[in-house]
Amino acid sequence: MPAIDFGDANGIRAYLRPPKIEDGLEIGRDTASRRTETVVYTAEKEGNFALPSVSYPWFDVDARQDEAASLPAVTMKVAAAPENIGIAPEQYRNDAMEVSRRLRQRIALAFVALAGLAATAWAGRRLWPKSYLLLHSLAIRRTQSRRYRLRQLRRTIRTAAPGDVYAALLEWSRNEGYRTLTDWLSDASPTAGREVAALEKGLFGGGDTSINRAKLSSTVGARKRLALARMAALAPLNPT
Repeated sequence: MPAIDFGDANGIRAYLRPPKIEDGLEIGRDTASRRTETVVYTAEKEGNFALPSVSYPWFDVDARQDEAASLPAVTMKVAAAPENIGIAPEQYRNDAMEVSRRLRQRIALAFVALAGLAATAWAGRRLWPKSYLLLHSLAIRRTQSRRYRLRQLRRTIRTAAPGDVYAALLEWSRNEGYRTLTDWLSDASPTAGREVAALEKGLFGGGDTSINRAKLSSTVGARKRLALARMAALAPLNPT
């Protein structure tokens, strides 16, 4: 398939694109090939321009004779392009400046965030030992406070075995500043004294160890006066 002769057009330029060739096209029961050629015309000034006719010779196999496929001549009218086509230089400059401003803002915010993280990390590294000691000291102070110990004692009274309850009462009396459990009971609530006496009788006398846990838990924290350590040289040999 030879190339097409597009002729010459006065006053305009013709640019031929590479041809597009397709083989193996199915046309009905037959297989054919196709060649597509494209020409682009450009004008440098406005006016009317004549595109010449195009004639393409070919051979008709069925009729066994030469034929020609023709395109008639065409007149092309070219007008000046509107002046407002495209982006105005001033608008483009303003848009570019806005994009640049936003980019600088984001970079500045990222820098501030990184600086804040660095400062936090530095401060944490310097202050962590002191903070850890302070938190540790507060935790120890909390576990050694009377309110915390009383809450733990009441939980033990409500849920633990009788022997564990008695051991917890002994530790409580020592932490309150008494030499013995008997000394603590002398300043404790009479209800607490009766329940502890029943507990001792059951544990050491082989009797029933059931006590009113609710009463003992609610009255164990009451005291008649501030506890002071007794100055006796020895604890009573046979406490009642």
